[in-house]
Amino acid sequence: MAIGNGRFVAGGVPLLPAAVADDGRVDVVVSFAMSTPRRFVYALGARLGLHPGNPDVSTFRGSRVHVESANGFRWNADGEVRGPARRREWHVQPHAWTVLALPPDR
Repeated sequence: MAIGNGRFVAGGVPLLPAAVADDGRVDVVVSFAMSTPRRFVYALGARLGLHPGNPDVSTFRGSRVHVESANGFRWNADGEVRGPARRREWHVQPHAWTVLALPPDR
């Protein structure tokens, strides 16, 4: 699962290719690929930005994301591993930051 409002991670991997940083929404990508070959196909597709078309992948958009797991989970917040937790919520706070950036190539 990936949650974010930017398209790229790890120096250029388009993990959330439909994300728009200033639209007030968070994008979510969930992979249900469980076997090693299917996980490989997912990883390759993610590297190329093609994974949203994969039948093992679901995408969602919203202003709030709530995740629960009976076993607990860890999450990565901009390179910092956090957790474990059994439930966590993320939400968008529009206009919380002022960012200077190049114009988007929409």
